[in-house]
Amino acid sequence: MDEELRGYLDAAVQDKMRLGMSKEEALRAARVEMGSVDSVKEEIRSAGWESRLEAFWQDVRYGLRQLKRNPGFTIVAVLTLALGIGANTAIFSVVNAVLLRPLPYRDPSRLAVIWTDNVKQNLHQERTSYPNFEDWRKQSRAFEDMAFSSAFTVNLTAGDEPERVTAARTSPNLFELIGAIPILGRTFSAEEAERGERLIVVSYGLWQRRFGGSIDVVGKSLEVDGATDVVIGVMPASFDFPSRDTALWEPLTLFPGWERAKLNRAIPSGFVVGRLETGFTLAQAQTDMSIIGERLAREHPELSTSLDFFGFSANVVPLALQLTGKDVRFALWLLFGAVVLVLIIACTNVANLLLSRGMTRARELAVRSALGAGKSRLVGQLLTETVLLYLASGVGGVAIAVGADRLLIRSAPADIPRLGEAGISLGVLAFAFGVTLVAALAFGLAPALRISKIDPQMALKEAGPSLSQTQGVLRLRSLLVIGELALAMVLLASAGLLMRSFIRVEGVDPGFRPDHVLTARVVQAKSKSDAQWADFYLQALDRIRAIPGVEAAGAVDNFFFSSYPDEAIVVEGRAPLPPGSSIAQVTDDGISPDCLRAVGVPLLKGRVFTLDDGPSSPRTAIINATMAKRFWPNADPIGQRFKFSFQKPGDPWIMVVGMVGDMRRDGLTKEPVSQVFLPLAQDPARGMDLLVRTTADPRNFAAAMRSAIRSVDKTAPVFNVATLEDELGEQNAPRRFQSMLLSLFAILALILATVGVYGVVAYTTRQRTHEIGIRVALGAQRTQVLRMVVSHALKLILTGVALGIVLALGITRLIASVLFEVKPTDPLTFAAVSTVLTGVAFLACYFPARRATKVDPMVALRYE
Repeated sequence: MDEELRGYLDAAVQDKMRLGMSKEEALRAARVEMGSVDSVKEEIRSAGWESRLEAFWQDVRYGLRQLKRNPGFTIVAVLTLALGIGANTAIFSVVNAVLLRPLPYRDPSRLAVIWTDNVKQNLHQERTSYPNFEDWRKQSRAFEDMAFSSAFTVNLTAGDEPERVTAARTSPNLFELIGAIPILGRTFSAEEAERGERLIVVSYGLWQRRFGGSIDVVGKSLEVDGATDVVIGVMPASFDFPSRDTALWEPLTLFPGWERAKLNRAIPSGFVVGRLETGFTLAQAQTDMSIIGERLAREHPELSTSLDFFGFSANVVPLALQLTGKDVRFALWLLFGAVVLVLIIACTNVANLLLSRGMTRARELAVRSALGAGKSRLVGQLLTETVLLYLASGVGGVAIAVGADRLLIRSAPADIPRLGEAGISLGVLAFAFGVTLVAALAFGLAPALRISKIDPQMALKEAGPSLSQTQGVLRLRSLLVIGELALAMVLLASAGLLMRSFIRVEGVDPGFRPDHVLTARVVQAKSKSDAQWADFYLQALDRIRAIPGVEAAGAVDNFFFSSYPDEAIVVEGRAPLPPGSSIAQVTDDGISPDCLRAVGVPLLKGRVFTLDDGPSSPRTAIINATMAKRFWPNADPIGQRFKFSFQKPGDPWIMVVGMVGDMRRDGLTKEPVSQVFLPLAQDPARGMDLLVRTTADPRNFAAAMRSAIRSVDKTAPVFNVATLEDELGEQNAPRRFQSMLLSLFAILALILATVGVYGVVAYTTRQRTHEIGIRVALGAQRTQVLRMVVSHALKLILTGVALGIVLALGITRLIASVLFEVKPTDPLTFAAVSTVLTGVAFLACYFPARRATKVDPMVALRYE
C-alpha cells in the first residue's frame, strides 16, 4: 500500500510539473489533494472484508459489555425470551416427531390406506372384503401394488403369565410394499401363506419381552390362541404397522373362516394399504378408485342395491394422515399456534424494553454519529446487541425445552403416535436457532431504526427524558403494548372456551357410579364352547365376591365401546322397519346378574337378571330408557317383546323384564344410544370386562382379583386392569391435555402482557418526573396526577382488549369442532377473560401511577 501511494504521489507530481509547476510546488499541491496518508490507508482498509469483520467483532465485544453493564435489563429480557423460545421449541419437537418427520418406511409419501366408503351409514373408513381387494389390485392404474391386512388380538398362553396382544394378519407382500426389512430372519412368502403354514414375524418389543432379545429366536415356537406358531423373523423397533402396539404378524390365510371370507364379497375382513405409481397424486388415485367402485357396482347389481351391503366406494387416505389422525393433528397445530403467539408477545415485550433502553442512549449514539458513524453502522451496532441478547435467550430456551419435553411426554394422552420420538434433535436445535435469529431481526430492527433516526444535534442539546417522549417513540411503544394485549386476549379467550368446554364434559352424568370400581379385561381360549365361556365367568365372579371388601362383581361384553349401534330389532306386533334404518339399530351386550349393581346403574322398572335366566329359560332382556322412549314411547316397556333382525322366523321372542337408566358408555360428549342387555348364560362372549365394586381403594384388590381368575383358568390372560374412574378419565385425556396446556400458555401470555404494560407505564412515569413535580408544585392534587397517568394507560388497555376481542371472535371459530355445549362466541367467556385481562393490566399500571403521586416536588425539579 505504501508503494502504491508513493507511485500515485509521484505520478501526480509529474503531471503538475508538465503544467509548469516547479518540483516543490507540484509536490505540495499533490500532497494537499491526496490528504493524510494515514487517512487514505484507513479509507482503503475500511472497504475490505477484514474491516467489516473487525467492526463486527468490535460490535460483539461492545454489545457484551453493554449487556453486562445492565444486568437487570439483561436478566428480564433473557428470561422473557427464553420462556417464549423454550415453549416453541418443546411443542415443535412434538410436532416434528408426530407430524413432520417422515415415516420410517421406503418413500412414505407414496403410501396410502384404502378404506371402503360406507356412504349409506356415513362411515368413511370401513373395512373391505378380500374379493374387493383383489379387484382393486388388478384394476387400479394409480397404485403400483396393494396389500391386505387385518388387526385383531390373540392370547399368548405359553409361559408363567398369559398375555393378550395385538396382532395382524397380512398378505405376504405387505413388508416389501412398505419397505420394511427384518433385523433377524425373514418374512413369510406367498407360497408359505398359500399353504397355511403357522409362521409368525414378531415385533421388537415382543422379542425383547418374551425372548429376552436372544439372537437365536428364529425357529423358536410361540403358543398363539392355543396353536403353535414358529418365529421366522423380528422386525425393527421403528416398524409399528398397522399400529404401534402390534406385537406379531402372521399370514392372512390363518384367519378362521378364511376359505369363506376370501370368496364372499359381503364380509368386510380388513383394510388395504397401497403404494402409488410414480407420477400419480392422491387426488388421481382417489379418482381411479372411484371409477373402479362404479364399475364393480355395475358388475354386482345384487349387492349394490342391498341396504345391508357396505358398498364399493373407496376412500384413499395418506398413510401419515391415517396414523396420526385428524384430531391429533388439529390439537398439535392448535398448541403450536398458541406458543407462537406467546413468543410474539415475549418479543414485543423485549422490543419495548430495547426501545426504552435505546432512547436513554440517544446522546451516546449522537456522539458516535457526530464522530462519523453512519446510520447503517449505528443500526448494525444495535442489531448486534439484540442478536446477542436473543442468542443467550435461545440457549436458555433450549434448556427449558429439554425439561418441558419430558413433561409433555408424561402428561400427553397415550393415543398420540410416535410421541416417544420427541426430543431435542439436530432438527429441533436448528428450529430453535432459526426462531431466535428471525425473532431478533424482526423485533430488533424496528427499535434500531427508530433510535437511529434521532437528530444528533437535538440529542446533544436536549435532555434524555424529553427525547424519550417524542411522538414517534411514544406511538411505537403504545402500538407494541396494544399488540401484546390483543394477542393475550386471543389466547385467553381460546383457553377460556376450551376450559369451559372441559368443565362441561367433566360435569356430565355418565349414568353410573365410577368410584370404587376396578375393571379388567379377560379373554378365553377359542377352543371352548359358549357354555364353557359362561361357566368360567360365573365361577370367576363367585370367587371374586368372596374376597373381603368386595361389594359386588359383574361382567359385561364391553363396558366402554366406540362403535355405532349395529343390530336391528323387530318389535312384536309391528311391521319391520326398512333394513339399515338408524331408528331400528341398537347395541347389545351380555351381562352377569350382578353387573348393573356393580357399576351403580339405577333400575327404573322391572327386575334385574338372576341365575334363573339360564340358557334353557325364556329369552329375557333389560333395556335402557332411551330404547324405551324410542320403541314404546306411550306404553310400559316391561313385558314387551322383540327380536333381532338376524334371528330366524322360528326363534323365540325376547321379553323385556327391566329398564335401567341411560349410560354414556361411548363417551361423555355423545348422546346415549338404544342399549339391550342380555343374560350372560343366554349370550356368552369369549372376552368380557369384569367390574368389581369395593369398599376401599380398588387398586388394592388388583392382585387378589387376578388370583381369583387364575384359580379358575390359569391360561386366561387378565389385562387392562384399572379403576373405572381412570378409564373414564382416559376418554377425556385429549381434551384435558389441550385445555390445560393452552391455559398454561394463556396465563404466560397474560403475565408477559402485564409486565409489558407495567414496564411502559413505569418508564413513561419516570420520564415525566420533572413534569409531575412542576404540576404538584403548582397545586395539582394526587388524584389529578393519578388520573393523568392512569387515563393514558387505560386507553391503551381498552384499545388492546377491544382489538383482541375482534381477533378472537374470528380465530375461536377454528376450535368450534372441539367445543362441547359452548359456542365459539360465548359471551360469558369473552366477558370473563376481557374483565380479567383489563383488571390485571389496570393493576399493573396503577402501582407506578400511585408511586408518581408521591413524588417530592423539590426532588422532581432537580431530576434532570
